[in-house]
Amino acid sequence: MGYSSQGGFYDTSAEQEPIYKAKSGGLSLKIEQEADFAQFVSITAFRESRATSVVDFLSNPQRGLVIALNPHERQFTQELQILSPEGSDIKWIGGLFYYRNKGEYDPFEVRAYPALTHAPGPIVTRSTGQMTTDSISAFAQATFPLGKTTRLTTGIRYTRDKREATNYEQVLPSFAPPGDPIIYPVRRSKSSKPTWRISLDQDLGPNVLGYASYNRGFKSGLYNLQEPTADALKPEKIDAYEVGLKADLFNRMLRLNIAGFYYDYTNLQLLRAEGGKTQLLNASSAKIYGLDFEGTLVPVEGLTLRAGVGLLHSRYGDFPNAVQTTPIVDPVTGLPTGGNMTGPLNAKGNHTVFVPDYTINVSAAYERRFDAGTLGATVGYYYSGRRYFEIDNRLSQDPYGLLSAELSWTLPNDHLRVRVWGRNLANEKVFRQITEQAVIDGVIADAPRTYGAALDFRF
Repeated sequence: MGYSSQGGFYDTSAEQEPIYKAKSGGLSLKIEQEADFAQFVSITAFRESRATSVVDFLSNPQRGLVIALNPHERQFTQELQILSPEGSDIKWIGGLFYYRNKGEYDPFEVRAYPALTHAPGPIVTRSTGQMTTDSISAFAQATFPLGKTTRLTTGIRYTRDKREATNYEQVLPSFAPPGDPIIYPVRRSKSSKPTWRISLDQDLGPNVLGYASYNRGFKSGLYNLQEPTADALKPEKIDAYEVGLKADLFNRMLRLNIAGFYYDYTNLQLLRAEGGKTQLLNASSAKIYGLDFEGTLVPVEGLTLRAGVGLLHSRYGDFPNAVQTTPIVDPVTGLPTGGNMTGPLNAKGNHTVFVPDYTINVSAAYERRFDAGTLGATVGYYYSGRRYFEIDNRLSQDPYGLLSAELSWTLPNDHLRVRVWGRNLANEKVFRQITEQAVIDGVIADAPRTYGAALDFRF
């Protein structure tokens, strides 16, 4: 299977040209009603999406392992809120939230070709899978004044989730009769947890606010529709602590936001690719802590300067069921022969995936009003530290920077805006995704320099 790409950074080595198409849409309705003793809000929403993805995971000139996905998702939410009336000393909110999601692969196909299997012809494994999630929660939160400059906020939420997954599978060899259909047993799970929030705000001076907060979060375990016999993941839990300072200075010409945070995860939910399929797994623990700094300066009318810096330390704790890949090499020459060996790994101390140690972003925006409309111009630059894509930290994206710009013209009534824009103007070569698998290491490139125009309508 040894093969190295002979094309450019944005060329594919696969015989099967990758395909990705997606469409989505949704509706929402918000109803508000005021009474003397409270405010009432109803928020109803529906969203549907469909996609088609075809990828050759062997990624060489011989078609080998083609994965075709056709995900379809429908989501409905209903939220009912009751809020404190305007002018109340104690600000409170309570309510109910219902969420229903039905996601499916219709179908999911693994197409194995003779270059991989050495069979007389292609073998297609066709599967369908559906997972339905029903979640209902009740919540309440209140903010109490403690004197004139201090406020205490407490909140609680109780969530109950139910999931059900069904799977069907059939093997369809091109050179033999189709295999018997397999209908897998229905998988069901329930989980319920309380979560909460406590925060304290303190006015430290005119337009200067200090705060500290503690939040408990929860995410119930998913089923993997590509693994029809696998158990649901364990529910994920996070304890999030944050302290910070917000200040508007020099007659609001300068705004500063500074925050320090610490996130403690239990059973962190992760996914990785192997053999064209998605694997779901739990890391027993992970810890992320760091500092965020944001600043906004308006030195003259129409000009806004922004800067942000994020510093992160993000590592896995005990993670004995992680997967490690090691390139296969010739024992004599030491040169790669193609493919990887996979084995168990305790990833304790490794970087968490997709989280760089630092990020920097700066931008300048200028706006000038004329009788005929408003001219706007924006320039931005984003710089990221090294990112790791897999749990074993073998492959990574080097630090990189992205430059973007936009020029716009808005008509006086703000109903119509014309924009021209450019992204990644320095044409930086960046990996969006790197996957380590037994067959091959694969990469997906992020977009090169792109530019375009847009017409925005506002009703």
